[in-house]
Amino acid sequence: MNLKHKKTDKDIIRVSTKIITFQNIAQLKSQWLELENDSTPLFFLTWKWVGAWLSQAIQTEKLILLEAKVHQNIVGLGIFTEQKIKRYGLLKRTQWFLHRTGKDENDQIWIENNNFLIKEKSKEIISQAIWHELLHNHNYVDEFIIAIYPEKLSSFIFPTQKKYSINELYSDSGYYLSLNKTTTFDSYLVSLSKNTQKQIKRSNRLLNQNNNLKFSVSKNEQDNWRLLEKCKGWHIEKWHKTETPSGFLNPKFTDFHKKLMINEHTSAQTIIASLTVNDELHGCLYCFLDDNCAYFYLSAFKSITDNRIKLGLTLHTLFIKWLIENNLLIEKYDFLAGEARYKKSLTNNRNEHSYIIVQKNTLKFKVENKLKQLKCKLRQIFN
Repeated sequence: MNLKHKKTDKDIIRVSTKIITFQNIAQLKSQWLELENDSTPLFFLTWKWVGAWLSQAIQTEKLILLEAKVHQNIVGLGIFTEQKIKRYGLLKRTQWFLHRTGKDENDQIWIENNNFLIKEKSKEIISQAIWHELLHNHNYVDEFIIAIYPEKLSSFIFPTQKKYSINELYSDSGYYLSLNKTTTFDSYLVSLSKNTQKQIKRSNRLLNQNNNLKFSVSKNEQDNWRLLEKCKGWHIEKWHKTETPSGFLNPKFTDFHKKLMINEHTSAQTIIASLTVNDELHGCLYCFLDDNCAYFYLSAFKSITDNRIKLGLTLHTLFIKWLIENNLLIEKYDFLAGEARYKKSLTNNRNEHSYIIVQKNTLKFKVENKLKQLKCKLRQIFN
């Protein structure tokens, strides 16, 4: 597929796909890392994350590599997993999941900020070329699924055509703290509401009555995994009555994060921020770092009966203090998708995340979507 555009000086963008095998992973790693240097990937699109996921997914899944090139230079990459499913015993479909497998057990690792890895220059026209190839030369695929896309559905780059439509399965709010203009920790605290400031100061005072509060950040993968092992019981306890129990009960989840921690990368890192009181571990934050952003992935805290003590607020603010004082290049602390009061309290920006399905316009899917809408309305009425 050829596509010309005046902004690329009539360069030709060629898009192709091929099956990924064990034999070509080493070459793909080299290509991916090279393209990272010409793009601005968020942590979840660095080879640190993608490589760890690929080493696990290739064991059982059919994986398709998408390449976009200008001459011999790669300007776009993405990895799809193909699944063939049947719903209600009738509706057959072929699905391509971007950087996911389409299986809940595998996808509990929760990739976010998901998209193609694309060269920053001419990003929009490269994305248009990729979708043109997918929708015209892979039209046997019923659904292309991108989750979790890092912006609103209205920001999704998609060529105008009639055979496919864009659907949003759901959207979710995200929160982040901009650190660009924050030079001191005190100036950050002053920016918070008086109520939040009061809760933080009270919690810190109660935890540190005998100067026994200790905060630390570890970048060592072996130490980090030992810390998660110590904290995982608290995480399991917190989530055991929810629709999605803790990932620490899922071998796919734990295996992935072991791979993620040891997967070396020039800029992307996994770190653990931990809190001890009287030399006893009270909680940890599992976070990611890339060139200019820190990401909060998960936390686990000891259960405390004194509701004046807010371990989460204390640990997050100490980590923010560490970022301000030790990581001058970090411009943002991203709490990622999901509503939570503490995220609103500690941040100064809100964004949107979308679960996007690019779906073929066929009668069976139109009927299915109508039934889904009816089901949602009935649920609202009777709940």
